[in-house]
Amino acid sequence: EFHGTSDHIRNTMFGAQVIKDAIVDHFFAFNQRPNVSRDNPDIRIQAHFKNDYLTISFDMTGYSLHQRGYRLDKTEAPLKETLAAAMLIRAGWPKLLEQGFDLYDPFCGSGTLVIEAYMMAANMAPGLLRQDQSFIHWLGHDANLWARVCDEARKKIKPVSNKICGSDIDDEAIFASLENAKRAKVKVSFVNVTPAPARSAIL
Repeated sequence: EFHGTSDHIRNTMFGAQVIKDAIVDHFFAFNQRPNVSRDNPDIRIQAHFKNDYLTISFDMTGYSLHQRGYRLDKTEAPLKETLAAAMLIRAGWPKLLEQGFDLYDPFCGSGTLVIEAYMMAANMAPGLLRQDQSFIHWLGHDANLWARVCDEARKKIKPVSNKICGSDIDDEAIFASLENAKRAKVKVSFVNVTPAPARSAIL
């Protein structure tokens, strides 16, 4: 992926092509040519060009870090996992947990806020669910070290005594919340709350 322009490179696709050709030429020196999937590469290379200065970097995850791996079912205006976590921290949820408070989200949507609240309470590492990081394809990756880090993170997960739940008036939202919670391996509850019909009075 190429970002930036100059007097010579006015198109990002052309810039990406130049970077790709340079990498391929490097491998030609070893009588090899990498076979790369255009849509789903093992490791994506990021190139940023500004003020005649080029920065090349590996995208070691291959996805945005807000994507924890549990939210596949979405509703309208979904809340990013990182934003939900930031809201909980701003609201003092970590301290409220220690005081024994519960959490209830009356407009839970796809359940992101509720799930993130449980993960904080259980001390679950945010990216522990995902096993498709790009760095596993990197030759410098230490698989044994990564396995130990993940095992240590799993051992730090603790039981949750606080009640954490959500509700919504949309059946599809409740279904999405339950499916997302199942993938996240969290013990939370979601219920459908249908508003009572409006009453009219004759005066």
